[in-house]
Amino acid sequence: MSGTINATAQAVSDQFTFQSTDYIVFTFMLSISAGIGVYFGFFDKSADTTEEYLMGGKRMKTLPIAISLVASQLSAISIMSIPAEMYAFGINWYLNVVTMLLVIPILNYIIIPVFYNNNITNCYEV
Repeated sequence: MSGTINATAQAVSDQFTFQSTDYIVFTFMLSISAGIGVYFGFFDKSADTTEEYLMGGKRMKTLPIAISLVASQLSAISIMSIPAEMYAFGINWYLNVVTMLLVIPILNYIIIPVFYNNNITNCYEV
């Protein structure tokens, strides 16, 4: 019995360790991310104003903004916590989804245009 448990534990620990391919991919992705940061931090000498930083110079199209909003809503923490929340408290999470479906059009068509047209970057400037 204990031999089976030890063999299973060994198989699981071997399965969840980094292999050489994992290290190569991890190093490659980290290098790309660091390279982008170094380039924009040291070599790109564009105008770094507050307006440019917070509002993107108001030049961004719809798709990058939509991707950014979806990424902020579907973070790794929310992907892990929503099933745990539903397991612990039941299926009442669907009320949150229904509420979001009602609130998002109001935000998109009423509140955000007011902020945009008045050059307000956050709710604390009002």
